[in-house]
Amino acid sequence: MHKNTSLLFYTAFLFLSVILIKPCKAQRTSLTGNWGGVRDSLKEKGIEFGAVYSAMPVYNFRGGIKQGFRYIDNVDITANLDLETLFGLKNTSLFLYGLGNNGGYATELVGDIQTVSNIEAYPTWKLFEAWIQKNFFNNDISILAGLYDINSEFDVVKPGLLFVHSSYGMGAEFAQTGLNGPSTFPYTSLALRVSANIKERANVKFAVLDAVPGKLDQPGGTHIKLSKEEGALLVGQLNINLGSDVLIFNNDKSRKAGSIRRRAIGRGFESPNFNQIIIGGWRYTADFESLNGEQKRTGNQGFYIAYQRYFYLNAEQTKHITAFVRYGLAADEFNQIGSAFSGGLVSAVPLISADDQMGLAFSIANNGNTYEQTQQAENSRYDQAETNIEFTINHHLTPFVVLQPSVQYVINPGTAPELDNALVLLMLLQIEL
Repeated sequence: MHKNTSLLFYTAFLFLSVILIKPCKAQRTSLTGNWGGVRDSLKEKGIEFGAVYSAMPVYNFRGGIKQGFRYIDNVDITANLDLETLFGLKNTSLFLYGLGNNGGYATELVGDIQTVSNIEAYPTWKLFEAWIQKNFFNNDISILAGLYDINSEFDVVKPGLLFVHSSYGMGAEFAQTGLNGPSTFPYTSLALRVSANIKERANVKFAVLDAVPGKLDQPGGTHIKLSKEEGALLVGQLNINLGSDVLIFNNDKSRKAGSIRRRAIGRGFESPNFNQIIIGGWRYTADFESLNGEQKRTGNQGFYIAYQRYFYLNAEQTKHITAFVRYGLAADEFNQIGSAFSGGLVSAVPLISADDQMGLAFSIANNGNTYEQTQQAENSRYDQAETNIEFTINHHLTPFVVLQPSVQYVINPGTAPELDNALVLLMLLQIEL
């Protein structure tokens, strides 16, 4: 698309978003409202529906592979069934999640390995999640089984979820692993997850998942295949709550505009804001071939640690600044990215509306030793690391509409020396339907 045409389309998109949506009644929590009371009636019976449309126009101003425009969007449709209300099954819920991705690849413009857009995916509609969960002992122990997004509970640093770049949702070194990535957006696999609170101070969780979500040669739709050759992915995590007496599980299931999949904490429960240390690790049980072509063997594994801290600016704790850092390691004989380091600051101080947030973050993905050795053996040039820097502002136009501009600067895209640093503008629009 021609540059001037792209910018005109971009401007028209934003203008229409504001003038068409702003007049909607402020008391609504979704665009379509209460459906004449049907939504409240279903909720009383234990059935909740949700739908979010996310649009993300992207323009690469310079650097990367080429200058240009892409329009990325998707639809998230969920149904949560409280089986205690419906059938008397105490503390049991069923969750169904349909995901529609409509294409558009910013990576074609930027050439990065970390991906500037966290909703970029192959165009298809699919069943993304379908699981049943049973909680015990006042929600202190939880067991979940089914089609499951691991990044909804594992490797989640809550303040990092403000950002639209992929590496602030799941660390770059973990996201790259496996034959088709771990079980997270846009491909999920069957899983069994156990989670337990240790008094009010800690939570420990463990999951066993099919190691290869979907099918490598069929990117469309949902595919489930279990085999000994593919093996399993084992993941464990410890969350340590620092200086708070708030239970890790609570009963606030409310959503706000902007609470798309990559911002959901827990499965049906909203995580409170507290200072926290997160320690996790993973291992694939199957054999993998080394990047240097050596015989297949086990050992594809990794580790991550993160810390988040809230600095409250008022007694009501409605205004705060949050700092976070994360570091992860992956077995570099099997993976290009041997380590990743990220961090940032998020300000939850009202700018225009009460729920506005602003953030600045960075993510550095470092090539591993084995990858660099293979490049040297082939006389190929490479950069040691790719770095992303993102500045973003999240603004609520209404209680159910979010507009979020994001400016990203990508240093050494794809760790390819022939690519200049890229400057990218993204604009996320989310509508709670």
